[in-house]
Amino acid sequence: AGDVFGVALMCTAHVIVLPAHRPVARCKDILIRVPLFQNVTIDRDDVDNNSTDEYGLPNGPSRMLTPGPEITYICRDAGEHIVELSVGGGEPGELTCATPSTCSAKVTVECILPD
Repeated sequence: AGDVFGVALMCTAHVIVLPAHRPVARCKDILIRVPLFQNVTIDRDDVDNNSTDEYGLPNGPSRMLTPGPEITYICRDAGEHIVELSVGGGEPGELTCATPSTCSAKVTVECILPD
């Protein structure tokens, strides 16, 4: 396009598409049975109970487990632990417009002793 003098006009627009629905974090409590002198590692898939996040599609919801991306338990950790799952806030260091949803899961660790 041009103006009345034939000078070309150009503009750039930046569009941010926001999701129609907020992310929803859904957690499930889990039981971990750790053999003596061994360890068991969990990640976000272990406590996620079908969380949803339109912003993270088509690769699935952006999810982050706290206190770490993976958590390793040994027999000394026997007992109950609380972990937090965040959904929709993007990966660490990623800038997004989504407000994350969080939920807590109880991880019960049992030590399996040899017979």
